[in-house]
Amino acid sequence: MGTHRPRVWLVTGASSGFGRAVTEYALYNNEIVSAAVRNPETLGDLGHKYGPDHLLVVPCNVASTEQITDAFTATKMKFGHIDIVLHCAGYAIVGEIEGTPEQTARDLFDVNFWATANVSKEAVKIFREQGHGGRLLNISSGAGLVGLIASGYYSASKHAVEGLTECLAKEVIPSWNIKISILEPGAFKTRAHSENCVILPAHDAYKTSEAPTFHVRNHFEEGSSTWGDVVKAAKKIFEFTKLENPPLRWQIGREAIEGIKAQMESILEESKVLENWSDDLLMEG
Repeated sequence: MGTHRPRVWLVTGASSGFGRAVTEYALYNNEIVSAAVRNPETLGDLGHKYGPDHLLVVPCNVASTEQITDAFTATKMKFGHIDIVLHCAGYAIVGEIEGTPEQTARDLFDVNFWATANVSKEAVKIFREQGHGGRLLNISSGAGLVGLIASGYYSASKHAVEGLTECLAKEVIPSWNIKISILEPGAFKTRAHSENCVILPAHDAYKTSEAPTFHVRNHFEEGSSTWGDVVKAAKKIFEFTKLENPPLRWQIGREAIEGIKAQMESILEESKVLENWSDDLLMEG
């Protein structure tokens, strides 16, 4: 990607949170954004400010494979190429695993996991075909590596996003010049903790102060006193896209860094406990 022209972004979930903040910052820096959102009216203010040469708003429900494909097609037709795909769309569920209806969990996976899979495949296809590569950034979460109490299915969906994206990054041929990264933010003040969150009633068996989920629910409802600022994070994400050799994973926020460090240390310690049990497990002969 050369520096003689503004880069073209395709951002999903651009109506709020990280998607909105990065969209605004990219436009402010004279870049071009195709914003894929369920409700185009949410970006009306940016459309008036930047105009059609810099902002294309594409209606897109990421649960629909066809609408994802249409968003990529519209972007390519309008601007001729795509340099960066930032996939932010998603939502959360707060509830015990026992208390989460199966269809509710499946709906979550349609948006958090399957949409990520479909956006990622479309991005790689476009990047490969246009000949100069591109960058794919999938928003995961600290929950993509650390399971969160009272968010079992959300954590599972983000674990799946991590596994899929890591495998995809290993599968693409280096000569395609496709750079893939997983972004793992901690607790930032977004609609993921309000409108974009489904809070289920507590399962009867967990309506006791003995239940870990009881205390997590109270903490979630009270909110964090140390929310991260998505506007500040957007600037860092913009800088991240300029890295020549970006890492596969990037933890955003001290909370995410410390949580994942503790998780990795715990896994290493656990692996030592019964490590010698694996010494004589090979087939003989």
